Amino acid sequence: MFVSREFEMLHIGRLGWLLSLMSFALVGCGGDGANSALTGSVTYNGTPVESGFVSFRPQGTQPSFGGKIVAGAYTAEKAKPGKYTALITADAGSAAPRTREEAEQWKSTKSPNYIAEKAEGNSQSVDVTGGGQVLDFAIKGPPRP
Repeated sequence: MFVSREFEMLHIGRLGWLLSLMSFALVGCGGDGANSALTGSVTYNGTPVESGFVSFRPQGTQPSFGGKIVAGAYTAEKAKPGKYTALITADAGSAAPRTREEAEQWKSTKSPNYIAEKAEGNSQSVDVTGGGQVLDFAIKGPPRP
């Protein structure tokens, strides 16, 4: 059977468009909203946590995720709906002390992770619903020994 070159090119062009439309349907049209960003603020004894991390540990089969705390706020990407345990860790910051006295004071005031895991408001159970949810954490308690 003889097929003209023009017919063949038209057929291939239509096939390409069809494949493109199918890929958009599979990839870009929302789906079940499985991944979304979660944001919020983190305070410790009323003061914004300058540097740290919020970890969301699953209570089911979904994967864990987390986000870095910067100046009292965090954003956690790839949040999936479900029940999680939220654990906040904080560090004394990355600024190195300039003098020996500052180094001694810095060493005695805050450990690398100065928020205790069992502090009030830490290690709490949270429901992640997705869709731009905001979860704020107000941790209270004495510094970690």
